[in-house]
Amino acid sequence: MSGGSGMSSRKILIHTSLVSDPCAIDKRTVVPGKLYDVYAPPGDLGIVIDTTADGHVMHSMKTNSPLINLIHIGDVVFAIDDMDTRSITAATLTRLIAGKAQQLQRKITLLNMGF
Repeated sequence: MSGGSGMSSRKILIHTSLVSDPCAIDKRTVVPGKLYDVYAPPGDLGIVIDTTADGHVMHSMKTNSPLINLIHIGDVVFAIDDMDTRSITAATLTRLIAGKAQQLQRKITLLNMGF
């Protein structure tokens, strides 16, 4: 885990302040069915988002994605930079994330599906 200590559990974020590591995740346990945030760095994230009955889900990640070990396949995307994304299409969500690629960081709020 980026900047972590090799922890085996995922983390919940109820987190409002910016952090120095752009890929940081809060140090509390992520629980299935709970929301958590990750802070993605600038540039390509190497993720594929798909729409399912559960919502927009992380479908796959490239092996060089900076979000490896921070998010998990099957988790549902709820918001980008605190903007609720549940009512937009997966294609629009992908464009929104790509459109913010030059930002220092992008806050991604996800629902842990426990996969």
